[in-house]
Amino acid sequence: MRFKNEIILLNGVKHRLLHFQYDCNAAVVIDLEDPHSWPKPIALSAINGLEPVSQKVNFLEPTAAMLRVQAASFARLGNLHEQVPEIFDSFSRGQLIKKRAELLGCSRSLLYRDLRRWWVGGQTRSALLGRFTQCGWREDETTAKRGRKPTSERDIYQLTDIDVHRFKHAIEKMYFKDERRLLRQVYNEMVGQHYLWSDGVRAFILPIGQRPTYRQFDYYFRKNYPPSVVARARKGEAEFCMKHRAVLGTVMQDCEGVGHIYEVDGTISDVVLVAKGILKLLLKKVCIYVVVDRFSRLIVGFYIGLENLKWAGAAQAICSVFEDKQALCEEYGVEYRESDWPAHGLLPQEFLADRSELHTQASSTLGDNLGVEVAVLPARRPDLKPIVESTFKRLRQSLQGVKGFKLPENYKKRQASKTHDKEACLTLEEYRKVFLEAVIMLNRSPMTDYPQDISSIVDSHVPTPISVWNRNIEQRRNCLRRATAEEVCMALMPAEKASVTRYGIEFKNCFYTCPEVEGLHWFETARAKGVTQVDVRYFDATADFIYVTDPKKKGQVYQCHLTERSAEFRGKSFAEVEVIFDQKKLGRDGIEQGRIQERMEFNKRIADTIDRAGTQQIVTKKGKVPKTAPSERRQREMAEDQKQRAEKSAQQLATSQMVSEAKPLEFLPLINIENSKPQRAFSSAREKMKGGQK
Repeated sequence: MRFKNEIILLNGVKHRLLHFQYDCNAAVVIDLEDPHSWPKPIALSAINGLEPVSQKVNFLEPTAAMLRVQAASFARLGNLHEQVPEIFDSFSRGQLIKKRAELLGCSRSLLYRDLRRWWVGGQTRSALLGRFTQCGWREDETTAKRGRKPTSERDIYQLTDIDVHRFKHAIEKMYFKDERRLLRQVYNEMVGQHYLWSDGVRAFILPIGQRPTYRQFDYYFRKNYPPSVVARARKGEAEFCMKHRAVLGTVMQDCEGVGHIYEVDGTISDVVLVAKGILKLLLKKVCIYVVVDRFSRLIVGFYIGLENLKWAGAAQAICSVFEDKQALCEEYGVEYRESDWPAHGLLPQEFLADRSELHTQASSTLGDNLGVEVAVLPARRPDLKPIVESTFKRLRQSLQGVKGFKLPENYKKRQASKTHDKEACLTLEEYRKVFLEAVIMLNRSPMTDYPQDISSIVDSHVPTPISVWNRNIEQRRNCLRRATAEEVCMALMPAEKASVTRYGIEFKNCFYTCPEVEGLHWFETARAKGVTQVDVRYFDATADFIYVTDPKKKGQVYQCHLTERSAEFRGKSFAEVEVIFDQKKLGRDGIEQGRIQERMEFNKRIADTIDRAGTQQIVTKKGKVPKTAPSERRQREMAEDQKQRAEKSAQQLATSQMVSEAKPLEFLPLINIENSKPQRAFSSAREKMKGGQK
């Protein structure tokens, strides 16, 4: 069945069905792609089997000018379009339009144009609207002698294809390649390269009217390069995606519920801490790691340590999800409620973190040993884990009242006279307690921007991280599983080699032992046969214990603790131990210098005694002084005497030269250097030495 105004394809060309009659099998169509086409008859049976074709409709709010054109065109047509079927015949149509043109006093071509627009547009009044949106030059990017007339009498410069090519080259090769450049600077450089004239001596910029203006250059740039293209070219793909891309979805669309995705991230602490002893060298950079459930915004784990932002800190934060929360609260004197930790001991389906935290070989243990998927985000894309990033922001806002809080850089500039470092008063342990209280407070606090579903809104549910978790966990119990702290910690601990020595198991300058290992006589064997290597697992946060794997019994693990030789390191982390030994290394140079200095002075003090004792022994045995070279002491005395005599002779020679400058040359006495007194003194000294030796 056919309907009026349907669009059909005839031989691949779109036609509109204007009129049809079933009784005589006749229809009238018009070609929509030919701008000079007119209605033509066709058999209705030829188009009965054709499917109608949809056409894109532009919904445009008509302006006052467009409505005026529509009213004028519709008034001119009168009832011409209603005289069917005569209006579809070319001869009858000509007669009708001729009469109408004579009646209105207008041209026939104007009526023909209005009538064709009526048919092509769907035989509605909207087809006669003014088409001002189609005005303008559409051939290429040149100006074609268009443009606003300038206020001065200069000519309007018309852009050519060469100018467009220069514009494109300047923008893409100069403006896009250097983020520091401004568009005005690029325009100035382009003009200085291409639009010059010379008088044979100097080069000059062409005057306005003979070169493109900055307004033309800026118009070309804004018309052909949308903001997304500019941002991607100047900032890079990563920064564009993070700061300039369109955000059409939410982080919840890929999250199935609580426990599906845990976001892990680390940052530097914003609070300045005070320290005593060796910690003064470490507290300059205290790192914070947080594990947050994406769906409920619940902080399920955290860690504050002295390590750099790396896998070890992230592993500690993940292990905190499974550690005893009651013991943790008792350690720091915080009130414990079991309801504050609803996610205790639950493994998620997926961990999501940056490359710095989970992009290591050690992170593969999460999937191999615990069956948890690990998703590593691209570099410089914090927008892909917005929940944990916003959690850091909420934590900063909670800790702003703490003395020693680091303010943003722009705020520091406004209050440069106020030194916040001097207000610091919290130690590392006290800061951990304050941070624990902040975590509990945020987990209990209502969320104003949380995307609630309709059912929770109807039930007047107040969304807090804890309440959202408890509300959704019933639907997710089948997808989550529990794990023990020992199971998770053993899977996440980094593995390294340690040495079995006679002093114990040496690992990172510390010595460890346990009754099981002592019973296996490892240390006696190491003293008898030499040092051997074993596999150990450890946590950077504490040097109190390590886990040692028995090389002969695979799967057998022993927990070893510090020996009395390393008892001073109890309660310290491996980072602190490393700093302590670094300080010892710095003192070794001074110790070696002092030792060598004391040895040299000792040898000098006993040299005379040894020389005299040796000489007396020789005299006692032979009854006379041996005919040997003088002692070392005598040689030193002779060398000092010769040095003094040489200095004295040099002074006398310098005095004689001064006298020679003061007197005429003919009165100066000649001195024979060979027969001079210094030479004779040296000769006599040698003779005495020879006589003494005889």
